[in-house]
Amino acid sequence: KVRFTDGQQVEYMWLTDLTYENGKLVGVIDNTPTLVTNVRRGDTFAVSAYEVDDWMIVENEQIIGGFSVNVVNRRNSPEEEAILIR
Repeated sequence: KVRFTDGQQVEYMWLTDLTYENGKLVGVIDNTPTLVTNVRRGDTFAVSAYEVDDWMIVENEQIIGGFSVNVVNRRNSPEEEAILIR
């Protein structure tokens, strides 16, 4: 999960399909922005490891990491939780 800014607007979104290139993590934005307008879902984006705010791996249907997702999931029903990890 990476912080994106657009003027005063701030939004945190997931990157998927990560690779490591020239000292940067490169991935595809996996959320549809609701606050920022300068990036879109599907855009490729590069960040340093220091800019990563959260990370998550799903292995055998178990979440490893995903600390922000875990906080939200504690507030939601099982049906809402299943939607969030997709």
